[in-house]
Amino acid sequence: MAVCRTCNLDFEKLRVELSVETLARENRIGPRGLHLHCPACGEQNEIELKPYGLFVRGEKRKLYRWLGAQTKIENSKGQCRINLGAMALSLPEKLKDDYIAGDNFNVEQICHKAVPVFRQLDGSLLAPDLPVRREYLDLVDTSRPAQSDRTARGGYRFTFHLTVTEQPVEVTLPAVSVRPGQPPPADGVEAFEGVHLLLWPKVNYKSWRRYFLRFGCAGTTAEDLLGGARDVKVYTYAGKSLDESAREWLALDTVSPDRRTRFACVETRPEWVGVEFEDGGRGEPTGGGLWRIRPATDSYPELETTVAVDFGTSNTCIAWDAPHGASLLAIRSCDEVVINGSSLPNRLEFPDTWPPRQGFGPSQALLPTEILTREKVGDYRTRNHLVRDWMPVLDFSIPTSRVETAYNETEYVIPDFKWQNMIGDAWYKKQHVDLQKKYLEFLLLIVIAEMVTHNAIGPSLNVEFSYPLAFDDEMQDKFVAVLQEATTAVSRQTGVNVMPHLESPLGGGKKTIPLDEARAAALSASSYGNDDSACLYVDIGGGSTDIALLELRRPPARHDTYVNICSFEYAGGGLAAALAEGGCLKAGSDISHFRRKIREAGSVTELMNSDTLFSNNKRNAITNKSSFFYAYLRQFLSRLLAAHLINKALATNGGRPVAPADAGAAGEAGAPAARETYRVLLYPLGNGWGFGGFIDTRYVSRVFAQLLTGEANAILEEAIGAGVVPPDVPRVEVSSQVLSEPKNAVVFGLLNNRGSAQLSAQDWSWRSIVGWTTRTGPAQKAEWFRPVTGGSAIAPPGADPVNGGAILECSSEEWPAFPQRLPTPHELDRRNELTRLLARCSPTAHEQSWFLESPFHVLLEKLFKPALKELT
Repeated sequence: MAVCRTCNLDFEKLRVELSVETLARENRIGPRGLHLHCPACGEQNEIELKPYGLFVRGEKRKLYRWLGAQTKIENSKGQCRINLGAMALSLPEKLKDDYIAGDNFNVEQICHKAVPVFRQLDGSLLAPDLPVRREYLDLVDTSRPAQSDRTARGGYRFTFHLTVTEQPVEVTLPAVSVRPGQPPPADGVEAFEGVHLLLWPKVNYKSWRRYFLRFGCAGTTAEDLLGGARDVKVYTYAGKSLDESAREWLALDTVSPDRRTRFACVETRPEWVGVEFEDGGRGEPTGGGLWRIRPATDSYPELETTVAVDFGTSNTCIAWDAPHGASLLAIRSCDEVVINGSSLPNRLEFPDTWPPRQGFGPSQALLPTEILTREKVGDYRTRNHLVRDWMPVLDFSIPTSRVETAYNETEYVIPDFKWQNMIGDAWYKKQHVDLQKKYLEFLLLIVIAEMVTHNAIGPSLNVEFSYPLAFDDEMQDKFVAVLQEATTAVSRQTGVNVMPHLESPLGGGKKTIPLDEARAAALSASSYGNDDSACLYVDIGGGSTDIALLELRRPPARHDTYVNICSFEYAGGGLAAALAEGGCLKAGSDISHFRRKIREAGSVTELMNSDTLFSNNKRNAITNKSSFFYAYLRQFLSRLLAAHLINKALATNGGRPVAPADAGAAGEAGAPAARETYRVLLYPLGNGWGFGGFIDTRYVSRVFAQLLTGEANAILEEAIGAGVVPPDVPRVEVSSQVLSEPKNAVVFGLLNNRGSAQLSAQDWSWRSIVGWTTRTGPAQKAEWFRPVTGGSAIAPPGADPVNGGAILECSSEEWPAFPQRLPTPHELDRRNELTRLLARCSPTAHEQSWFLESPFHVLLEKLFKPALKELT
């Protein structure tokens, strides 16, 4: 049994005595045996101890003897000897406890006294795979199968193999008592009910490293498991660092407030989970067992997939390039079930930070752009627990759909972190970059896990993002850095090379996101009729409204042209906040609860009919606030369309307004001048349009376009009367083209984007209009229809630069007028803030350039949006 592998010398025939103390000091006692040099040839050999019934374990490399082994540990004359044939191991008896752990070690010593048994949802009983205590798992030969069966007397017989013996071992153990000290159940079956053990995600790829575990119990049966004086502890055998592959026993030590659920995050696929019972008073083990986790065996297939992510202010939408074409990615549970004794609770008494079980929306492809924290948002601040240190599931999650929350979500939810200036808490505002990073990292983990269920993930994944034009250069740079860091982190955690689509347009090292949200939305909806003159894409999100006006070029012109692209922070989230803060919700409903109901509702009618959401006497207020919200947006759009036609007319007239006499002149024989029709196809995109149902069921499909048509033409009539354009300037006619799921526009546009470089090369520098005739000093004014350049701040043709630091004012008498029922900015400006707000639009004192921002944009964000709360 102990033969030199080179010269076949039989070590058992050597009459030599080896000092155990010396072997240990020279580190020649290994996990499997003794490292000895052959005295004949000098070759080093490992002499296995298993055939002698001996084994070595633990950091101190102590010797153990298995019960029944022929080898004896003999004590004589103060010496302790172990004979291995003629060769012997020896040490002074007084040192025995330092080097020899015990004699007659047996299977009962390595096993629990009893094993827990769980009843699953299908009625079956689930006993552990092994009854072995976790500290002795190294003695089990896990490469060979283990068996268990229930005995006639209700015990459980286990048969398994050890690394220290040749023959399999067998042990019969009772089940852990469900109710200690009480009579057994009538059927004699001791089994815990309502218990689940989950692993997330259900992924069989060897390269995937980050996993979450959940052990919990639901319903009244939890008292059987957790009640009384005993403690239940749960451990998993896995790695705790992405930087190393070593496994160790890690506790599921993040515990829910009711003590019924425990969580852990590990950085390698777990191999085992151990559940242990202790006498709570004395800390003595009373039972336990080990459940094996199915090992991952697959390698990623040779695929390269693309996903698109619309990282919105209120919701994030995901789509992927499925084999049959672009498709929304529904988010569903990706749990791997180990113990299936209960479903996850649908009524949550406190935040449940397990990965989302289901996405929101009709296609389940929306996830809230919100971070759900395990503890109250304010508690992290007081303990200075920085966001950069948060771990998914252990500290935060993303809210899931189709659950009832019985706690105040506002206290546990961080919204609006896409925009630093929208975060109300100053402490979190400083950490908005880390908030974005943590959210997107967890989001991409969820996305890739879902892609695995479609067999649609390979060694690399392309990710398309867009950005709102309301992001300034600094915000764009920060967002690019966030994407790079988040995707790098997810690549390490999953083994998938996650690659965000970034470009260096100037050929340098600076990376940018190639496509803005306005054009991404436009790319998804490009069908129009032969009579259409332009397409107007209005994407109302939660935090920003992104607008693109695409003028359709007829042959022989080569390309349609974006003549206006803009974005501002006036969107659906502002109206939701106005309804919540304006007293329209019932007591007990807050803004977080309202947002959840909006996401889950199939229609506005469903929201209005909710018995728990709106106050019954606030129906008119809800309708009026919604009407005001859209009316102010419509004012911008009507001026945008009118300004476009006015500037086109001025361009053909050399930039000069017409003379008043010409403006009022009639055609031949006093007939009115002929006017063409400028037909605009409006695409209402984004979830923010959903509030239109509060006003009229046809609001989005018909009413808004009709009102926009009338208001744009009224402005053109005023332009004719003011002598700015001739009477034959085209009349506007707007019609709506409603998509079945308007929120999906951006993600489908990102997947359809095959020509972003060509689009970005087109002339779309006129990104906005001034929007109000604005006084820029004692002798200068900027007409409301003048364009505002994008980024360059160069004055448009025919306009003088604005003096740096000039005081800007908007006169209440300048045209175009507001509709009669719509409060003007001057009526809303009760604090005399107009001049201060407009200062954002002016260059600094050291510059002479054009408007830095559109006055209409500034007032939409800073005046009209806050006013919605009061307007009824």
